[in-house]
Amino acid sequence: MEFFRQALAASKKGNHKKALELLDKAAALNPMDPDIFNNRGNAYNNLGDQQKALADYNMAVSLRPGDAAALSNRGLAHERMGDDVAACRDYRAACDLGDCNFFDSFKKEGRCPK
Repeated sequence: MEFFRQALAASKKGNHKKALELLDKAAALNPMDPDIFNNRGNAYNNLGDQQKALADYNMAVSLRPGDAAALSNRGLAHERMGDDVAACRDYRAACDLGDCNFFDSFKKEGRCPK
């Protein structure tokens, strides 16, 4: 888990490439840890690679289906890719789990049907 902790520190400093390198190592050692995939998705998202971010968020959600943060993050990747329907679906699922920030905002913007 040392790679994971180092990756979080790198990400916090805005060094997303370094975080990505460390998260790759962490994923190789712990391929069933949804937090690693969620955070690696965040690194890809911050670097502008939405496709890879989406793949990692999908893995995080498959490993822990009730993870509101991973669902919200996946929704954000969908939103950045222009897929409002998928974004709304994930934001709504995260809201059902108690995290309604993205869903409420998206709904206010009229991008998510009531």
